[in-house]
Parts: sequence; structure tokens; C-alpha cells
Amino acid sequence: MRLARIILFVRNVAEVAEFYQKFFAMEPQPGASADWVELAGPGGNIAVHKAHGGAHPGPASPVKIVFYCDNIEAAKQSFSEQGLVFGKTHSYGELQFADAVDPAGNPIQISNR
Repeated sequence: MRLARIILFVRNVAEVAEFYQKFFAMEPQPGASADWVELAGPGGNIAVHKAHGGAHPGPASPVKIVFYCDNIEAAKQSFSEQGLVFGKTHSYGELQFADAVDPAGNPIQISNR
């Protein structure tokens, strides 16, 4: 058994899917619609699903998506030049990470772990 995907419930599927494609080079998979886009990346898939009824999109999500990178400061600079600003870099020994949010308010992180 393996993890197939993480699903984010959002109000604006196209906007959030575009965010992950632009900043994290994730590729749309076959079967996309106005209510669903599955994106593939080297570490796994993220599906962006239109929030309906009881689904609660956005910042109340208890999930944080973490993307690995070797150099946090270089990544932050590159993202910033493209319009995505990460917060303060936190360091604990050799561990470094910084946080931001996607357009739906879901927390994301870049980390060297």
C-alpha cells in the first residue's frame, strides 16, 4: 500500500492548481474538471477539489504540505521573485524551514528535512 494523494478542498480550484503548478512544478494529470485537478510531483500527488456543502476549505485545515529543498534561503529568494513570500526561516541545528500559505489559505512549508 502507498499514499495515493493529498486532497485539498478549496473554493477556487483553478487558482490553487495554478499556484502549485507555478511554484512547485506540479503537472496536471488526466481527468481534470472544473471541480477537480490532480497534480503530480516528484514526491507525490496533490488533488485540488471544489469544496461543496460540509467540506471546509482553507486555513482551518489541520494539514501542512511540506516541500523539500536543499537551500531554504535560495528557494525563498526565488519564490519571492515570482510573488510567493515565505516567512522567517527557522533553524534547529541543521534543520531549516519556512512557512507560507497557498491561495486558499492552506499552510505550506519548505524544509531541508
